[in-house]
Amino acid sequence: MALLSKEPLGYGNTRIAAGIKVHPGITAGDSENLFYEDMLAGGEYLNNPRLARIVAKESRLSSQMLESFGYTFRRDDEGLISVKVARRSGGHSLIRSLVPFPYGGVPIGSALRSAGARGQWDVFEEVVVTRLLTEGNQIRGLVLLHTKDGTLEVIAAKAVVLTTGGAGWLYYPHTDCSRVCTGDGYALALNAGAELVDMEQVQFIPFAVTHPRSLAGMIIGDPAAAGPHGRLLDKDGNVVATEINVMTRAQVAVIISREVERGRGAAHGGLLLDLSPNFASEIGRRYLAHAHTNIAGLNVVKRAYGPQAFKCEEPWEVLPSAHFIMGGVVIDEWGRTSVKGLYAAGEVAGGIHGANRLGSVALSDILIFGRRAGEDAAKYAAGADAPLKRADDIDLEHERISQWHAKRGARPVQLVRRLQTSMWTNVGLVRDQDKGMRALSEIDSIEAESAEMGFRGRPGYCTDLQDAFELAFMLQVARATARSALERRESRGAHARSDYPMRDDKNWLANIFVRGVGKSMLTAVRRSAAASEAIAGIRRATS
Repeated sequence: MALLSKEPLGYGNTRIAAGIKVHPGITAGDSENLFYEDMLAGGEYLNNPRLARIVAKESRLSSQMLESFGYTFRRDDEGLISVKVARRSGGHSLIRSLVPFPYGGVPIGSALRSAGARGQWDVFEEVVVTRLLTEGNQIRGLVLLHTKDGTLEVIAAKAVVLTTGGAGWLYYPHTDCSRVCTGDGYALALNAGAELVDMEQVQFIPFAVTHPRSLAGMIIGDPAAAGPHGRLLDKDGNVVATEINVMTRAQVAVIISREVERGRGAAHGGLLLDLSPNFASEIGRRYLAHAHTNIAGLNVVKRAYGPQAFKCEEPWEVLPSAHFIMGGVVIDEWGRTSVKGLYAAGEVAGGIHGANRLGSVALSDILIFGRRAGEDAAKYAAGADAPLKRADDIDLEHERISQWHAKRGARPVQLVRRLQTSMWTNVGLVRDQDKGMRALSEIDSIEAESAEMGFRGRPGYCTDLQDAFELAFMLQVARATARSALERRESRGAHARSDYPMRDDKNWLANIFVRGVGKSMLTAVRRSAAASEAIAGIRRATS
């Protein structure tokens, strides 16, 4: 058994996250079923109901699982997890999110690294999986690049579990995601023959820094960070929205995006978040006192905008930042894909969150489906025949590297930056038909130019080599996202279109599936299972 990590083990988006985790049942009257209903409503009924129910059912168990690794959540004065020390995250109808102690994702990374060190497996750190090897729709191994020295290696495998995270780096610098989130898992799965679902549903967390450029995209918070009385203002000080703390991330991000699209943005392209009305009430003052000591986003505000903004005495500018991909690889309840022996878990897997992920659910998601996929993959591998390596398994990668070294076109990072700019401009906060077509045209152009890109080979760590492999992944994910965004002719969840500004339940309570690679990529529309279940439930309740 082997564990492969693109960064040092324990890094990635989880390490830079807040570490808040959903745990239904803290508040009186809460239940697994109510949490499930919140997930479907927040996801605007694109969720796979079977996957959402599993998250609702097993979130409490996953909290215990994480603490067994050495991670801890805040307790009240009696040493209990209770509503006194929990919080309500964006999109939840009740308080049900645990707050870590100490705050932040670094302890999660440390706990997971410690758990990994205790496991009976080989660990490969700082490697990029360049290709999954298949035969007859069945996994037989993978090729990996050791980024530290540029060497390639083939590993035979009966089963592979993708836990590669998302693709937020497609939107740099307008993202709070880690540098390694280049969509590798989505592209690897497509190349192996698996399907993706709802790739147009990219969650932009609503409150992120707009300037200076060195801090642009850094997260300030989700809707709950506004407190009970926070409000959004346009460039002229007009109130755009109030009571935003009870909205979903998608709802607030769309409000900001549409106002900016109408030309009402402030100096650096965002709206103004004003927390000062919270000083007018006791509950608001308690929130601000808590926020200044417990919400890391306010420290980012202090660095970016200064002490007056940090004290909430003046509004500051915010703009949504690419945070999470709700779409992803199609899986079943055990993380299985349509390719035998290939599994997916965490952000790389699709269908769980529909059109919008509720705050604090990701940490439950990765633990629940990571455990499920791992257990089933182990059972599958125990009964599968041992795959054989082939002499030519590595030839394709050697050939690509030789061509890159022989040519002197654009460097990979130059094409990556062009792609990122196009994705933010054309498939970012607000989309339309013309933008989508421009995005696909630019993707085609960059893909053509990538055939001529080149760089000098050198021993040791070569960033150009990693950039080149990642660019190929990013182009595939960008195409899947743009095609899905063009296909969904409505606005739903995190997907906002100016030419189809309304949600259309009659025609678009449906999931969009992607299969194939390059210009041969195909999309298919199928009615949402969650929508069908919700409609059936309404009929049962009213009959």
